[in-house]
Amino acid sequence: MLHNKNFILGTKFYFANFLILFFTFFYINYALNFTLLIFVNLRYFTYRNTTVSKKNEQLLFNLYSKFTTPKIKLLTKA
Repeated sequence: MLHNKNFILGTKFYFANFLILFFTFFYINYALNFTLLIFVNLRYFTYRNTTVSKKNEQLLFNLYSKFTTPKIKLLTKA
């Protein structure tokens, strides 16, 4: 079975697909982190002195930290 041409091709495609999914996930994660960082900074610099800004900042920062905190930190927090 290991020497079967179709089996080898199948595994090749399987690994290629896995790699594509893996790297796209990381790219999306990176892009999302980057956009969130910019968004948080813009919100902070535009609405710094208003009363609504404090709530918004906290919410946005919580959202941003959800995506950026490593899993180890989350485990050791408790």
